[in-house]
Amino acid sequence: MSKVERTVKVAIVGSGLAGLTAAHMLCSRTNDIRCQDGVDFEVYLFEKRESLGMDASSISVPVPSADGRELCNARINVPMHSFQAGCHPQLTALYDRLGVTYRPSNLTYSFSHLVKTPSFVEKFEEQREIITFMLYNGDSGRRGISVPAILQDFAGGRIKPKGHLLTSRDRLLSSAAWMWTMGLFVLSSLQLLFCYLWLISYSLPLFRPHAISRMTFAEWRDESTPSGVLFRWFGLDSAWDAFITSVLVPLFSAVCTAPESMVLAHPVEEFLDYMWLTLGTNHYVTVHGVRDVVARLSLCVRHVHLNMLVSALRADLDDPTLISVHTGDDLHTKVLSGFNHVVFATGAPEAACLLQGYAASLPNAMHAKRRAVEKQVQCLRRFVYTKNIVVNHRDASLLPRDPRDHRDLNFVVSQGSRLLHDTPEGGSCPMVSPAFTMTTQIISLGDTNAVVYQTTNPVVPPRDDSVLSVAELDRAVLTLQSKNAVRDLFDTGGHYWWKTTGRLGSLQGGGPTGPGIWLCGSYAYAGIPLLEGCVVSARNIVEQGIYVKEGVTRRGSPW
Repeated sequence: MSKVERTVKVAIVGSGLAGLTAAHMLCSRTNDIRCQDGVDFEVYLFEKRESLGMDASSISVPVPSADGRELCNARINVPMHSFQAGCHPQLTALYDRLGVTYRPSNLTYSFSHLVKTPSFVEKFEEQREIITFMLYNGDSGRRGISVPAILQDFAGGRIKPKGHLLTSRDRLLSSAAWMWTMGLFVLSSLQLLFCYLWLISYSLPLFRPHAISRMTFAEWRDESTPSGVLFRWFGLDSAWDAFITSVLVPLFSAVCTAPESMVLAHPVEEFLDYMWLTLGTNHYVTVHGVRDVVARLSLCVRHVHLNMLVSALRADLDDPTLISVHTGDDLHTKVLSGFNHVVFATGAPEAACLLQGYAASLPNAMHAKRRAVEKQVQCLRRFVYTKNIVVNHRDASLLPRDPRDHRDLNFVVSQGSRLLHDTPEGGSCPMVSPAFTMTTQIISLGDTNAVVYQTTNPVVPPRDDSVLSVAELDRAVLTLQSKNAVRDLFDTGGHYWWKTTGRLGSLQGGGPTGPGIWLCGSYAYAGIPLLEGCVVSARNIVEQGIYVKEGVTRRGSPW
């Protein structure tokens, strides 16, 4: 073990998965093979909330034990924490290295419409219905689809006047209804199978046209519509349009937690990559929740500052080649000085605001550094975010009206913005535009029959007395403009992004001189902004950025 020659101070702003991954890599290296390169990384992790980021919005719900004798707390992740093996290889490898236990959870889906029904009752809950039109049984489509309850009832002759006894004529009509309904279901299933195979054919990387990299989802929708005579004769062009509108748009609205307009403006190449990478792979969830992940990642971090908002970054007064971190507000400000590197693991807008102030604080002699940081700010301002609401509650009225249609994830598309206008005001739960897909997950609590519903982006509110928690979160949404900006932060080297961990983009580091300014997070990576982007971007800025700048030798893969 060599003697410590110098200490390198690193400030990490934000403690989500990206910030925790970067902190874990720097601190675990110091602890495991301390100072073999003569460098000791002193990491300071700043989080503006009261607990570390990934678990900050999660809640604990008391539930009875299996024998019913005592209460225990069940932890509910906010937002939902699941990952697909195909598009999360680095995340999966990190969890394996940490010893995080996860299990397959091949989620089932229901797709429903929120419709307004005639009613003379003034209560709003009785003026809307959630009617399911498609049931997906998971396992990458291998388990097929099921008949929605409304079709089962019609096919079984269960829609009839109350108190009416069935006659021979009624039985004949019931049999005819069953044959007609099942025939329509089989026909629609065949059309759905065609649409699915048509989508998969477009997802195959080898058969994609080059122009697809510059195409939005809306443009691709028009381009991909079957146009042959036979396709039109069998109604497959109309079936494809209905598949896009009723299935793909709600699905990607839920995946991206974005409204329909943003889904249609989203680059389609990343959607096709997602379909290709998840084909035939499993969904996973962590057994012990994100709290376990947070505990393992933060175990070796010595300087964790919770409930501490970073209000400004400034050039260090004693040495402008270093950075001072200002926390708190104008009345209660604390300054920590002497940082060699700052890692931004926050949203792009917050990072841009802090960097703008830092650039203004640089002395004239550091004009090149100021210009490099200003380029980072310009890049960050090209990223787009949308606000999301996640509500935990016990109101089953946000699920399909028939329990037979309930699935793990229940996607609801509202039929017209007028539904919001009928919603009573003054409720405790905020809502979003009906352009979002409302997604409700059914969460079973332990070994009991107790359940909690987690609704992301409610377009109608749950009952006030059923609400357990409300969280408002920001989410990056990819556009053609931000897709171009990603290349300045993450370079694929001419390969498909999912075949390589890539290289740091030209703007990472904020220029060759002065303190290192590094940007990581789901947005700083190719593809749909997901958990994988947090892990890969954090790994790259540590291995290819901070290590290289400090002359540290990388020894093997971190996981």
